[in-house]
Amino acid sequence: MPILYAGTIFLSAFLLFQVQPIIGKIVLPWFGGSAAAWTVCMLFFQLTLLLGYLYSHLSSRYLAPRRQAWLHAGLLLAAVLTLPIIADDGWKPSPGDDPALLLLGLLVSAIGLPYFLLSTTGPLVQHWFAQERPGSVPYRLFALSNFASLLVLFTTLLGVMWAANAISPSTPTIKARNFYGTVKVKDSGSGESRTRQLTHGVIIHGRQFPNPSRQHWPTTYFGSAGGAGIAIAAGRNDGPQHVGIIGLGIGTMAAYCRHGDVYRFYEINPQVEQFAREHFTYLRDCPARKEIAIGDARLVMEAEPSQQFDVLAVDAFSGDAVPVHLLTQEAFAIYFRELKPNGVLAVHVSNRYLDLVPVVKKAADTFKRVAYLSASGSDEARGLKASTWVLVGQREQLSRFASLRELPPAPGVRAWTDDYSSLLGIMK
Repeated sequence: MPILYAGTIFLSAFLLFQVQPIIGKIVLPWFGGSAAAWTVCMLFFQLTLLLGYLYSHLSSRYLAPRRQAWLHAGLLLAAVLTLPIIADDGWKPSPGDDPALLLLGLLVSAIGLPYFLLSTTGPLVQHWFAQERPGSVPYRLFALSNFASLLVLFTTLLGVMWAANAISPSTPTIKARNFYGTVKVKDSGSGESRTRQLTHGVIIHGRQFPNPSRQHWPTTYFGSAGGAGIAIAAGRNDGPQHVGIIGLGIGTMAAYCRHGDVYRFYEINPQVEQFAREHFTYLRDCPARKEIAIGDARLVMEAEPSQQFDVLAVDAFSGDAVPVHLLTQEAFAIYFRELKPNGVLAVHVSNRYLDLVPVVKKAADTFKRVAYLSASGSDEARGLKASTWVLVGQREQLSRFASLRELPPAPGVRAWTDDYSSLLGIMK
């Protein structure tokens, strides 16, 4: 089997599937890591692959070899002119935009023609091989193509962890679905222990006691003795407190608000805001001024003037699909710009599968901030779950809390950026 044919087939098949996670990572900071975003990506890749096969078939059947060669050479030249693959800022979603259409448009404009032509390489090279060597069997080339595809799958699986969570069975009282997934509200238990819970997919986004004597309690990961409560205490002074929260959930953090405070929530899913207002009372009962910014938190913060928060809580990493773009150096630069110089950044890192503590610590080291670990236990009577937070700020603010432990330097960890991140070293 000629080396040229074999090498071309192998390389094209390898790139055909390797480019999918690469372009997915490029668009992640804009569209997040929701299942719907990956579904749109897969729709684009599968449709483009089908069109590539159709082009290969029609051009081989109806065009003479010379005309086919000229046509393909012209398309290859046009594809080269579209490189390198750069996402245009004009495709960034804004509040109210349809993210699915924007993502599809971005993929078409950024990688449409190169990926289309890459998908034609396998069938065209096999066709040309059969024409040049009548009687030869081109299916060995097809087998080599499949091997390259499997090699990509293997290398991808080395860096990706697939996990399945389960939620306790019960009948949801309310259910809605949009681009970002399925949101459910369900009640469980009875009497004073009865709770109402919000889930997004299989991830718990908050739980509240409907009983009036308990409904103001901060629950799940937000207890007063845990990282959330300590961050609020550390960031308080004699005046009103300005608090930012990435991830609205059911608004549990609003349990800490006081008259005169300002609480600004960032939430990518408008359905979550609707459910938090209609089925839970944290937002309604909060006496502070409340602001809810709908959209990807990083994009919204990037576009707005500095909010000068006393506390910024980031609660987006408890699921198995971690939004990496909120853990990079570029993201932390935005967080620290949003904070006052003596503000506290609280990052919720409770995760069943990933140890995100060294990632946050490395980011703190990069920006010359101290980082403290808060690990609190569960308390079923108060609806609290065991939680792990990393608090980043000034030593004089955080060292006075006995339950916090200052984290040592993380020299062996490479800082995550928009161009680099790896799960290999942080899997539990």
